[in-house]
Amino acid sequence: MLILTPNRRLAAFSKSLFQQQQASQQLNCWDSAEIYSIEAWVTQLWQHCLESRADLYRPLLTKLQQQQLFENIIQESSIASELLRVNAAAQNVIQAWSFMTQWCVGIEHLAIYAAFTADAAAFYVWMQEYLRWLDSQNYYDFGSMLNCLSANLGVIRDHLPESICLRGFTEITPQYSKFIAALQVCGVVITNDTMLQSGAVIARSAFTSIEAELAAAAQWAVNHIQQDPQQVIGIVVPELETLRAQVGNIFEALLDKSLLNISAPYPLANYALIDAALLILHLAKPNFNFDDISLLLRSPFIADHALESDLRARLDRMLRDKVSAKLDWNILINLLAATESKFYEKALNFKHLFGSLYGKHNAEHWATQIQNLLQCWGWPGERALTATDVDLLSCWRELLDDYCRLAMLIPKHNFSHALQMIQRLANETPFLPAETGLTKVHVLGVLEADGIAFDQLWVCGMTRDSWPMEASPNPFIPLELQRQYDLPRSSAMRELTVAKRLTANLKRGGKKNIIFSYPLLIEDYEMAPSSLIADLPLVTIETALVATKCYEQELEVLQDNTAPPLQEFIIKGGTTALKLQAQCPFKANAEMRLQAKPLLEPLNILNAAQRGSLVHAVLELFWLQCQSHERLLQWLAEGLQERLNVIIADVLKLWQTRLPGMLTDTYIALEAQRLLDLIYNWLKLESQRESFIVKKLEQRIVAKIGPLYINLQIDRIDQQNNGDIVVIDYKTGAVNPSAWDTDPIYEPQLPLYAVYAADNIVAAAVALLHPTNLRLIWADTKKQDWQARLEQTAQQFAAGDATVHPYSPKVCKHCHLQALCRIYD
Repeated sequence: MLILTPNRRLAAFSKSLFQQQQASQQLNCWDSAEIYSIEAWVTQLWQHCLESRADLYRPLLTKLQQQQLFENIIQESSIASELLRVNAAAQNVIQAWSFMTQWCVGIEHLAIYAAFTADAAAFYVWMQEYLRWLDSQNYYDFGSMLNCLSANLGVIRDHLPESICLRGFTEITPQYSKFIAALQVCGVVITNDTMLQSGAVIARSAFTSIEAELAAAAQWAVNHIQQDPQQVIGIVVPELETLRAQVGNIFEALLDKSLLNISAPYPLANYALIDAALLILHLAKPNFNFDDISLLLRSPFIADHALESDLRARLDRMLRDKVSAKLDWNILINLLAATESKFYEKALNFKHLFGSLYGKHNAEHWATQIQNLLQCWGWPGERALTATDVDLLSCWRELLDDYCRLAMLIPKHNFSHALQMIQRLANETPFLPAETGLTKVHVLGVLEADGIAFDQLWVCGMTRDSWPMEASPNPFIPLELQRQYDLPRSSAMRELTVAKRLTANLKRGGKKNIIFSYPLLIEDYEMAPSSLIADLPLVTIETALVATKCYEQELEVLQDNTAPPLQEFIIKGGTTALKLQAQCPFKANAEMRLQAKPLLEPLNILNAAQRGSLVHAVLELFWLQCQSHERLLQWLAEGLQERLNVIIADVLKLWQTRLPGMLTDTYIALEAQRLLDLIYNWLKLESQRESFIVKKLEQRIVAKIGPLYINLQIDRIDQQNNGDIVVIDYKTGAVNPSAWDTDPIYEPQLPLYAVYAADNIVAAAVALLHPTNLRLIWADTKKQDWQARLEQTAQQFAAGDATVHPYSPKVCKHCHLQALCRIYD
């Protein structure tokens, strides 16, 4: 006997039940059960019809082709300019036409009401154009094919079964009713049955929130699986598509993915393997974002990733220091040329390959080019593919086939348009991996669960406001026509009738236990149970994890806040090491010894540190030429700005070779003016000092501080008229002089310079170069005191002190190590 179901989910469950029954009879083999969804079987029957009547042949319009066709029709109509989203309008039109077809509402009925509303008038015009296109191109959509099949069943009488059992049909559309009547005329015996059964224990339960409700349902499922691994459990979530991410997070945290099936699938684009392919295609252009190339560098889905993963991670870090947020392939290839990475060769070949992506071509041409682009990078990589990866690759090939099938509906187009269509298909195509026999917990929507009998069943979201669902008439079919034919979602009365029928079925959808649940609060609004379940007994669900009971034991707590001690050791960025040790020993240990530093984020503008480095560079070059206070006064009198313009231009020219994508000519002009205004005003301030000579610039020394050797680079050392030596540190950001007198010293840079730059230093100052605050901040030099405190900090760092002890909450505010130190736990 042939068994037909209203959807493929019930067909799959029916096949599984049949196989269990055969296995329970100790059979070694058996004939496959003929169980199909009615749509799948009708499609097979149509093929038999075409084999018998070639004159009936018309290709069947796919759902994607139908969507594209309606979008074309709407886009070309006069109303298109008034629509914000043509694709959303097309989806509503498809739904409207599907309702009309299934409930046998002819277009002539629509014509009677078309003049009453603008939406109905537009829909009527669009449908006329749609039907004309189907006739002119000799195509059928599914609804028109079913009508043709019903009228011609007699020619394939030999292919019809003797009997058909309709399983789980609680509502049959008028179109399918006519089809079934036609089958009966041909002698097919039609019967009905159901998997549903009575006798389960049914109750309701309330929870504080949606999150608590879902978590309880997930834990309840886990408990039942632990008690009996052979059980099949259903969790019904009415608004599953809306709650998909939340449901996934909660259930996947408790259940192995092999045991779980969530029916609202994510689109293909959400999966890393497909996302990597789309990333490659989006990079096929001269300019791109650094973030994209960074993702590609670290992707496991391109060739040689396993061989070069460490090298590519280092390349990613190197590029962050050298490029802006936007760059081009020439810049990237030049930077990669000196490396030994195979990524360089692939980038070079890719640049040449996408250079041919010009002109307008058909979909088949672009599909070939897309495959070439992916092959250039060795996608999907050399790693062993999982079963999910294999399914994803199959779906990707089907996606490209679907794109090619749209060729008849879209004219020749450029690569950019092709990529837009591929991206959209990936965003809208659900990924449906093959179900395995291991699946024990099924999370479904209400309609998918209808007609299935689980061992245990939990139905969520049964609030008065959401069940029955609100009426939501299709905007393109006149309301009078919808209510006349009782179309889906057309009225509150119809939704109540449907909800009553579905609720009655759900109350027979569990063999042992059935729970209907609801949240008491949604977004601060109090909820009440649906009237359809309010008469059920209220129970409290115990969801304590059974498995954890056998693992309860006392845990030992260890305090580990000391790293291995250092002997004499040269610290790169040693000033930073002492600063961090003073601010928080853990931060110093993590950043300086473990190199747990954040990755730089390239920008399209110079960051604060780069702008400060530019100021340093201009001042260094200026004082190399000027050298003294006397000459500064002379140049001020002769025209200092002209000299500064030349120096600034030389510095910016050098920087432009390093950051060509960022430092455009316009940006250079703006930055030159900023530097000129800032430094000219600063030099006027310096001219007011007593006479001095600049003795050294950017002097590099190695200072021994306790057990540490620290590299220092001192911005400037001056000699005054009286012979005193003064050390000057340039700053373009905020300065806090009180941080020089703390214990430990929170800002140790100037004290380090004062103590270790030279023996005869008598004064130290910060040159604060801020547009609104230009001044010299002189420090009260305490060389012996500073030295003692600096050496104590160095001793602590060398001894491995890594205590989580920030001197102030400000240290933690912008720290990136909170996940490691767990200070807020």
